[in-house]
Amino acid sequence: LISGFSSRGLVASIPFGGWADFTVGVMNGQSIAGWDNIFGFDNADNLIVAGTLGFNFLNNHDGELRLEITSLYGSLLSRSGFNDESTTDTEESKGLGFRLIGSTPSGRLRFEGGIALSEFDNPDDPLLSQGLDLVEVQEETEYAYYADVGFDILRQHAVGENLFANLTFGYHFEWVDPLFRSVAAFSLADLFQNTFELNGNIGEFNAGMSYYFSEDNLDNINSIMTTKTRRFTGNFSTPVAFLIGRSGNPSIWYPYVSYNFEWTKQFGDKVPDNSNFDSASQVPNQINMNHTASLQWQGEKWRAGYNFNLSTVNNRQQGRENADFSTLVNGLTFGITPHEK
Repeated sequence: LISGFSSRGLVASIPFGGWADFTVGVMNGQSIAGWDNIFGFDNADNLIVAGTLGFNFLNNHDGELRLEITSLYGSLLSRSGFNDESTTDTEESKGLGFRLIGSTPSGRLRFEGGIALSEFDNPDDPLLSQGLDLVEVQEETEYAYYADVGFDILRQHAVGENLFANLTFGYHFEWVDPLFRSVAAFSLADLFQNTFELNGNIGEFNAGMSYYFSEDNLDNINSIMTTKTRRFTGNFSTPVAFLIGRSGNPSIWYPYVSYNFEWTKQFGDKVPDNSNFDSASQVPNQINMNHTASLQWQGEKWRAGYNFNLSTVNNRQQGRENADFSTLVNGLTFGITPHEK
């Protein structure tokens, strides 16, 4: 319902011992400058009002378990930010959200999940309609869900003398209904997303990987193309001195090495019915790959580096199979600090 929203206004928080708290905020609908609206809520038609009631069921050696209930009402006038130019419309939304946060006593397992119900409307805006009889926008009530899970598979696990390993698994799920909208949060409507992550380290060697997949057109409307995205990323970084067992007395000539890889496939599932798509040759199907590597040296008063990047585009769309290309970049950097103040 509300996320990353920042504007002029007032926020107050009231604790009820250690078991509950209540936070309420009243803010202007857009970022403002100047002193003509010093508190931010002079106009009731351009206002965001939100309140959150939180309950702490556990917050001690037994772990953490917290429930938050949020209610929001927002009304925005058709105004751009003071340094923006855009065509805007009046908007209103009201909604209710629930958020559950928890962890085990050790913090090894962490989870967070939420659900939001938002009722959104575009009231008539005289500045936009200019006296014309426009088709009325239907008020929509939609849902959005998300869940995050983190689990430390290994935590400071000894694998040698003064050498420890850590390994963390993460999962993110998000579902946003078509036409979901809240005036106090930015969300991509009509999208289903999943992300799996694995990150860890052994001493100074760090590595990670993730797999992401998403899909739109959640109502399966036959005349709309469904776009699917698959993405895999991997990376590692380490000082070379650690790899060859010289961490205790490293030479400046042993560089710090890093590598990142990204593979992305985005494609349409079929030719939509009753649409302007004539054939499968108009359905996108593309694979992008990106390799980035670097070597970095650091002296007392100098630094040097080598950077490598290779990106490729593999077009698999019918009739455009040969429309592929690649870009290769090699770079050298050098810096020196003659003296320090």
